[in-house]
Amino acid sequence: TPAPKADLYIKDYTFNHPPKVGEPFTVSIGIFNKGNESAPAFKWEWRAMTLPLESPPQCGQKINGLGAQTGVMVFCTYTYSRADTYKTRAKVDTENVVVESDESNNLKVQDVTTIP
Repeated sequence: TPAPKADLYIKDYTFNHPPKVGEPFTVSIGIFNKGNESAPAFKWEWRAMTLPLESPPQCGQKINGLGAQTGVMVFCTYTYSRADTYKTRAKVDTENVVVESDESNNLKVQDVTTIP
């Protein structure tokens, strides 16, 4: 029998409306633990564009643990300054501190095209 482990992943990743240049919008990110063990404290982040990766994320914070088979919604408000198509990125367990049954599902990338 495999040892109990957490399994964090991005279940939901939506924008409250198509982003328009110069107007704030909100990103909703559903973080869930589909594993059979609670996850200890971990951090999440959202980036308005995937490059350059050395730039700081636009949002992120620490979650003080997440029970097995439970989830939490987090939110980020952001404003794009120019029209373009961006690869946005949401990630859980950014410091890789949670031992998980599947480490490959912690990142979700989504394209968004801003409205001029």
